[in-house]
Amino acid sequence: MVNQWWSCFAQIDGVDIVHIDLSPNAARESQAVKSLNKLERERWTRYHPGAPKRRFALSRAALRAVLCETLTCDNEELEFGWVERGKPRAYVDGVPAPLHFNVSHSGDSGMLAISPDHQLGIDIEELNQEFRFDAIIGSTFSPDEQAAVSIADKGFDTRAFFEIWTLKEAIAKATGVGLSANLQCIETPTAIRRGAITGHIRLPEFPDVAWRLHKFSTSDFVGALAVETVVSCTSEDMFE
Repeated sequence: MVNQWWSCFAQIDGVDIVHIDLSPNAARESQAVKSLNKLERERWTRYHPGAPKRRFALSRAALRAVLCETLTCDNEELEFGWVERGKPRAYVDGVPAPLHFNVSHSGDSGMLAISPDHQLGIDIEELNQEFRFDAIIGSTFSPDEQAAVSIADKGFDTRAFFEIWTLKEAIAKATGVGLSANLQCIETPTAIRRGAITGHIRLPEFPDVAWRLHKFSTSDFVGALAVETVVSCTSEDMFE
């Protein structure tokens, strides 16, 4: 019997966050593939051998296991589809499941966020990966954000860069705009850039919705969570 490769990481703002271990493990991958449905196994075969195939199998199998436990359904009853703006949705026997979820992975770590009530997005980035900061920072970071991650004569602060990058990605995933988003227009709250772990943001495209942002990290990766919320305070100061 292979031990499960996912575990509770945290609960933030009413959202359950599950860590998924995506490190190489042949026995786990074999077990994971068995839990996939026909379409998922066909998709798995199209991934490049090695890390891409392993990460897909382990993350999708963990997602299935966690959602089945949450929804008290059998694996065979669970299917996935997409709703508005290409956001993922779970279905049980063809009926939309009463929850929201989002998945992100980087390197050997994956994260799953689940909420029964609120739209959300999650993103993580492994710190030891190779990344062409200079190739994207000018087109995705505002001038203030660029200043926040720049080290005079030394390039960029990797952790600071990924803290801002994951926040932008989390809000883009929460809203469903994804890769079509102009990330430079999603400017992270000043308070978070100055050390706060939470903050709020509103976007012109969604004038009636506020999003609460949270950042989290370990020694290996940084991550961010965006959660749809109703903000009772009308002061714009909280969005600075």
